Amino acid sequence: MSRECLGRNRIPTLAQLRVRVRQWNAAADRARRKINWKFTVRDAEQVFGTDWFNRIVSEH
Repeated sequence: MSRECLGRNRIPTLAQLRVRVRQWNAAADRARRKINWKFTVRDAEQVFGTDWFNRIVSEH
């Protein structure tokens, strides 16, 4: 996302960053882009601990 959305540009305000990211995300959604995950559940457990999923879900 950072390479495609922001590139080497500097975004002067948080509001402008949010707008740009929303636009990029909407375009990606319209294109129905796929994500090629290279991080397995086992990898996540090794890095973040075994309760990583529960912590993510409880934040939302």
